[in-house]
Amino acid sequence: MDNKSASTPARRYKVVCIAQVFNEIRKGNLERFLAYTLPLVDDMVVYDDGSTDGTFEFLLETPVQVLRGARNDFADEIGHKRLLLERALTLKPDYILWLDADEVLSSSNPEELQAACAWCEANSLDGAQLHELNLWRSNAWRRIDSSYDLGWFVRLWKVTADIGYETTERGLHRPQYPSSIRRVERYTPLNVLHFGFADEVNLAHKYLVYRAQGQRGYEMLDRLISEEQLELLPVVEADIPDGLSHDDARPHPISFASSLEFVERYRGQVLRPGFSIICLVYKSVEWARFLYEQVLRYTDMADKEFFFVANDASDEVLEYLRSNYIPHFEWTNTEANRSEWYINNVYRAYNFGASVARGDFLVFLNTDMAFAPGWFEALWETYDGRSAVASRLVESGKLKSGTYGIERDFGSMPSTYREEDFLAFAEEVREPGMLDGGLFMPLLMRRDLFLEVGGYPEGNIRCGSDIFSPEIALQGESLVSGDNVLIQRLASRGVAHKTALDSVVYHFQEGEKDSSADAFTSVGPRVAVCNDLVTGTMGERVLWDFLLEGLPSSVGVDSRVVGQAGRYSSLARDYITNNEPQVEVIIQNATFIDAVDPARYTIAFLQDDLRAMGRDSEQQERVLCSARMAVTNSLLTAMSYPEYDFEIVPVGVDAALFRPMDREECRRRVGIGPGTVGIFVGAFDEVKGWPEVRRSIAAFPDVTWLLVTKKDETVDEPNARVFARVPQDELAVLLNCADFFILGSPVETQCLAAIEACLCDVPVVMHNTGIFHELSDEERDRAGVFGDDLLDGVRRVLEGHFSPRDLVLEKGWTVQTSVEKWRLLLQRAFQELAAEKVGYVGPQVVDETGAVVRRERTPGSSPYKPMPPRPSLLKRHRSWAAEDLAPRLKRIGVLGPALFIWRGIRAILRIK
Repeated sequence: MDNKSASTPARRYKVVCIAQVFNEIRKGNLERFLAYTLPLVDDMVVYDDGSTDGTFEFLLETPVQVLRGARNDFADEIGHKRLLLERALTLKPDYILWLDADEVLSSSNPEELQAACAWCEANSLDGAQLHELNLWRSNAWRRIDSSYDLGWFVRLWKVTADIGYETTERGLHRPQYPSSIRRVERYTPLNVLHFGFADEVNLAHKYLVYRAQGQRGYEMLDRLISEEQLELLPVVEADIPDGLSHDDARPHPISFASSLEFVERYRGQVLRPGFSIICLVYKSVEWARFLYEQVLRYTDMADKEFFFVANDASDEVLEYLRSNYIPHFEWTNTEANRSEWYINNVYRAYNFGASVARGDFLVFLNTDMAFAPGWFEALWETYDGRSAVASRLVESGKLKSGTYGIERDFGSMPSTYREEDFLAFAEEVREPGMLDGGLFMPLLMRRDLFLEVGGYPEGNIRCGSDIFSPEIALQGESLVSGDNVLIQRLASRGVAHKTALDSVVYHFQEGEKDSSADAFTSVGPRVAVCNDLVTGTMGERVLWDFLLEGLPSSVGVDSRVVGQAGRYSSLARDYITNNEPQVEVIIQNATFIDAVDPARYTIAFLQDDLRAMGRDSEQQERVLCSARMAVTNSLLTAMSYPEYDFEIVPVGVDAALFRPMDREECRRRVGIGPGTVGIFVGAFDEVKGWPEVRRSIAAFPDVTWLLVTKKDETVDEPNARVFARVPQDELAVLLNCADFFILGSPVETQCLAAIEACLCDVPVVMHNTGIFHELSDEERDRAGVFGDDLLDGVRRVLEGHFSPRDLVLEKGWTVQTSVEKWRLLLQRAFQELAAEKVGYVGPQVVDETGAVVRRERTPGSSPYKPMPPRPSLLKRHRSWAAEDLAPRLKRIGVLGPALFIWRGIRAILRIK
């Protein structure tokens, strides 16, 4: 069919654009989309899918009509399009243009879109398919391999009397256009430029979101970032709208590992919580426990973080929070501040909580609060983009209530709280809608605005005082409360104080303030650290030691405690059951011991990439499959196990032990004179690349070589000295004697010895392997010389200038950082367990039949998405071999082509 661009059509067609958006400001798409689409259409209707990054607020300042979803629901694309279509039809359009926020049309001339409408009319079509050009890591090059050039989507819909969707089935990759559109053809004069792959930010968002939806494999997931089969074409000038033309250089292909590395860099941004719920606590364990359980019972935590601010907290409260892994930050006021009116330090602590919060929105709480189902959802649904929204309080009557407050006594402390009575009363008084003004907590507001206006003043302020440069009131003086000042500050930015009448919260009033400090007695270890040995074979401190030292309420369970006898796992399980029954979480080696106790929450720590070594282990697979959480030490290891969602926590090195020392003093202690010194740490075998290292020793006879080994072995080289089985403190001295560190191993999972050298500010010479493989070229240049030619590396390292310690500290490859990451993982694990214990009661919803139901979770079930069931090892190999073995082998070829070809052959043979 001839679809050459028509001349100016005889009539003008009214075109309404529809689009779905979610956090598009964070991805850098929204302004471009509006700037290049609004001039082409008569109206636009946008469905905001629960954005928290300012997208919704930005849209309110444009001529766009906005529909707002209160909860991000990526899988309900068709349901959202139905709502968009219904609203668009009220604008009486002739045609609907569907675009996403990361897309623009290839022309900035409105007549081109009018011509497409005229073409549909002339050919009696219901719609037009437009070709999608997928820009790849640039604004000037498009990708054409791996189905990237096959996208022809029905973007232009003719409005007819029967236009609509027959079904709104949930899920990804559903047909996006109405079922009433049947006759469509491809229209070539107009294309769609897709920016969803044009930069690392958007690529990371797509990959992580699709992975979270359960997508796996090359076609469904990995091709979103993989460049194994990369083919690019330049975007022709005619397909770039005015003002968007770029002379970007052709992107050079990068390895899959490099792609995963930038995904990991953006993980925190993509998966950051939308909301931070913050509560102060200072002396009562009882109130802290009560509030935490209330939040978990009545709040869907999927996109939220909760934490306490321990405000000059008692030792008992701190011990309770630490030993139970309850998220918290410690805030300590100065002695001068402590002598002030206590309310001043309360406001300071809330301001501190806002400063460390990760969410886009803040919700402040008191410990003496209890919640009705849907309290949070009502706050968020009431939020209109220009408000700070408070809950409606039911207060005990201990103090006079305020605006919209209801005085009704349902108890004065946790032990006397009549929860069922309050919940029944909350159902009676809750009603839709919002009113101006109200009380001050719980209060939902944008974090950036809270910080912009300076948060709370550091106390109540004197009447008549400037709200931005206030005079802090003393007790007894006429004052304006700090809460009112915050509301006034927000109002100066156009933010109105509102109350959500269906967000009902009970306020005990002065609960913790009037309670006495209560004691907390720890019930014993709650975390078992399980390995055959939890210390080094030579008595050196290893990760397991540091975990036991750094993680509260933990106990080590190894073969020295339970015995070995070839059945460590069962012995450890019996030991924990009989001696440490309060243990709820097990951290265990994922490789060399079986699952200790699958009935307990297990975190499997994978240090050994057996797949990369061609040594697949059914035992390792069983442990990984049964674990609730999987952790590994490097991205490279995680790549070998793509079906698992790993948390990546480098083992790390003790930065306090391995540190720069006076080189001359260290050499004097060891008995080394002036001259160049190189150091090797590892066994004298091929695994550590000893043959290459030995050639370097021979090639540089003027270098003094220090050879450090854990074994009782020696070597006959005139310019080498062997140090066998030295303690770690002596190793630190030896490293400080050296001008460079050398390692010949072609495959490393982490390479701790090299990190130890770097922390001593000694540059390294080694292959590009281990955790260093995850670095950029510029970062590796700071650590030393990497490549296949070690002899050349030695020459270059002696001529270069490096800053390896600074690099390692920046990357967090220290045991101190590692232990802190483990602590945060345990906070997540214990929060999951706590939520399972208390059960979850959600807001009322209407089901498919129109009946009103309530989302509930009984104690013992979990609101958190568990790790998906994994197929058996044999099935996985069949899948890899039958579907996409070739690209996988190409991807991981960096680890040693010969090794992985052999592994691929083994996988293919298993198909039979």
